[in-house]
Amino acid sequence: LSLMIRTKALEGNQIGQEKQNFEKIKPYIDQALKASPKDVELLTSIGYAYETAGDYNKALEVYNQALAIGQPTSDLYFHKGHVLFFLDRPDEGKLAYEESIKLDGDNPLTLMALGNIASTNGDLPKAYDLFKKASDAKDISPQLKSEALTAASLVRAGEFKMTEAIDLAKQAVDTYPNFSPALATYGFLLSINGNPKDGFEYQKKA
Repeated sequence: LSLMIRTKALEGNQIGQEKQNFEKIKPYIDQALKASPKDVELLTSIGYAYETAGDYNKALEVYNQALAIGQPTSDLYFHKGHVLFFLDRPDEGKLAYEESIKLDGDNPLTLMALGNIASTNGDLPKAYDLFKKASDAKDISPQLKSEALTAASLVRAGEFKMTEAIDLAKQAVDTYPNFSPALATYGFLLSINGNPKDGFEYQKKA
């Protein structure tokens, strides 16, 4: 049930039907909670279902319920941090991300989140290191790897290291050819660096 709940929630998130999918999942959530109220993996999946449906307070409640069991995971802390940011509690969110990294220093989602924080704070070297480390994480999905490489590319562009920025953007496109942000970034960088024809083609694909 845990895998089904998470898969359906993720599916809803990907196609923009989060709340519709959540209504389909809800009966299984109630059933699963009755059967396994102290299953951390299950609670994490249920919290994620509430998270994708936009009920961040309920998601946080479920994540805290899972943490109270005393078997924390990096994934659980990542999701807690994510909803805390949605609830405009960034300091607590960052602390949750830091707990996530303590448990798994190669968690690509958490590395990406911390990279975004560093970038927002203007610490581009740190942001680059975090995005690049995320892109090199073991078992990372092609889409997330492409996202991490795109983020690293944009950081390098912000540092005016254009050759490296273009190379990273090309790696992002090669990794996941249908990822629109990667195509748009690569196309934009080509356009402003003397290759507007190819740049336009990649931006058109995006």
